[in-house]
Amino acid sequence: MAEMTTARYPMQPCLNCDYQMDAATPAENDEESEPKEGSVALCMRCGYAMIYGQPPELRFRRPTAEERKDIDQDPVIRRARAVLFLQRKGMLK
Repeated sequence: MAEMTTARYPMQPCLNCDYQMDAATPAENDEESEPKEGSVALCMRCGYAMIYGQPPELRFRRPTAEERKDIDQDPVIRRARAVLFLQRKGMLK
């Protein structure tokens, strides 16, 4: 099993709540940690899903309607959002 790693990038805000983020960690440890164009980012504060834009900046953009549908049905993203929710409620540490 691969070890999870975190990639750092320039600070940028969540497009929903303005929480400042500067790192990416894969939701599953078999994924690469470096975000790339089209990768999904979840805000650690509100759980909003964003899409990484074009390199080299990889600025967040809002998902299209089709991407939103895919995101909402993705089991990995659904689990990650559930974990974030439980952490915010103090049910996970």
